[in-house]
Amino acid sequence: MRENEPTNICNTAFRIIGNVEGGAEVFKHPNYYADDRGAEVIKLVSAGTEVLFEISDRTGDWSEIRLKGGLTGWVRTRDLRVSSDESSTFNGTMRVKTLDGSNLNIRQSASLSSPIIGPLRTGAIVTYKGFVGYWTEVVDENGVRGFVSSKFLVCSDAKVN
Repeated sequence: MRENEPTNICNTAFRIIGNVEGGAEVFKHPNYYADDRGAEVIKLVSAGTEVLFEISDRTGDWSEIRLKGGLTGWVRTRDLRVSSDESSTFNGTMRVKTLDGSNLNIRQSASLSSPIIGPLRTGAIVTYKGFVGYWTEVVDENGVRGFVSSKFLVCSDAKVN
């Protein structure tokens, strides 16, 4: 473990909708009523669908998720499972992962308003350099150093030469 490296570096934001009979309901807002009164279901998502975890509510009973295509909504936290296709061991490299296979922007500094240096393709292996808030400083396969949103990185077993 490197100095200042978080112990949860391999925790991923990617989740799988668990084995929910009939699928998991995605709500516009967390629903705190047992009888679902007033709850607006915006989508039904099949078990096995991969989603991106955004945040939990105060109770931990509800999680905001992002679906492929960008739709966001709330599901019961109990309906989510951690995606298991990533390594749980950190070796200094990470893999770029998005829900829809799109590129990820690498930026000059840790800010959405920072200039974009270039794209990183989904599946690209990057070398970890450090965390800055919700951003990770990385070096790509071509030696380009910059910052990416940490939620789009997963631990990788790959080695970078």
